[in-house]
Amino acid sequence: MHDDPTAAAHAQAVSGPAAADPALERAMRRGLELAAEGPAWGPNPRVGCVILDASGRVIAEG
Repeated sequence: MHDDPTAAAHAQAVSGPAAADPALERAMRRGLELAAEGPAWGPNPRVGCVILDASGRVIAEG
């Protein structure tokens, strides 16, 4: 059992169905890259988003 809820959520996320789907993993990594490109300061957090169609093809990102 995890004392840290963040660690528990991470463990659950990487062991679920998405962990076996390379398209989802690539999209998540790209989302993190996009977030890292955001401004380092400001009132809003840095975020990145990648939207996939049903076949796993990227249809939008930002």
